[in-house]
Amino acid sequence: MTVLGVDWGEKHTGLALGWTDIGLSQPLTTISTNQAIAKILSVCKTESISRIIIGISEAESGRKTRSFAEKLRGKTKITVDLADETLSSAQARSLRQSHAAAAAIILELWLDEHRQNRV
Repeated sequence: MTVLGVDWGEKHTGLALGWTDIGLSQPLTTISTNQAIAKILSVCKTESISRIIIGISEAESGRKTRSFAEKLRGKTKITVDLADETLSSAQARSLRQSHAAAAAIILELWLDEHRQNRV
């Protein structure tokens, strides 16, 4: 199954692709947040995405991220899940990486968690 990781931000949103069969993810792109829903829907179609994973923090931005997730759910039949992004954003910042890298880290953590649940 191909999944899409999303690191939503007020100005920029990172996207990453992940594959549950091999348990890997890779950064895809960083886009302007005001184009995020259209771009996500486009990527979902071209990449045959089965699930969307959006990173969410407990910080103030968490409410805005939940609102974004609800808007996205209203535009697609693809399952949209929320995953804790607290560590992923910190990891990406420490590595001086992009929003797309943070999205890949969010996806890696999600893939690891779901792989462990299958064992």
